[in-house]
Amino acid sequence: MELAFLIKAAALHREPLQLGPGPSLEPFHRPTRLEPVPQRQHPKASNGRGPERLPTMRPKTKADCIATLISAGISEVDARALRRISMTLHRWHELECGNERGEAIERDEQTKVPYLTFDTGSNGKRGRTRIPDRETAVLKRLAKIMKAYPGFASYVQGDPRGSALFILRPGDVSAGTDLDSCYSRGIAVFK
Repeated sequence: MELAFLIKAAALHREPLQLGPGPSLEPFHRPTRLEPVPQRQHPKASNGRGPERLPTMRPKTKADCIATLISAGISEVDARALRRISMTLHRWHELECGNERGEAIERDEQTKVPYLTFDTGSNGKRGRTRIPDRETAVLKRLAKIMKAYPGFASYVQGDPRGSALFILRPGDVSAGTDLDSCYSRGIAVFK
């Protein structure tokens, strides 16, 4: 409605119509992994009195993880499967540690069957229900995928505070070195 009014007003005054610049036709620019993400500055930072903030890097995304695996020589299909395996293992490891509702995964000591244990609310008694063994299933899938890539190794890290799966390329770790001490030299497969 405003545009129609401007056109009529310009025609009455016989002046050329002045329109502002339109939207940019350039594609949206996203920062790459190496570009720092700009942060807000302290209001007094420009005059030297306030704290200066250094730019930080943006968090890694699933696209970064998959691209890194592909550049290492793993197919895109297998890279996506490794990411799904990592997410499943991460959730499993979180539940092994327990959650805020008092639920935790425990394995029966004799049968090795996993159970989800929970607080029943009566004097600290715990209930349990059998659950599908997702950990064993994804470890089998992981072994099947890794067979296709000789020289590569995988490491499953059970601490849910970090990546659950690391892929080690040939040369990441010297022969005979224990992977428990240097697994982070490999490619972290994350959400």
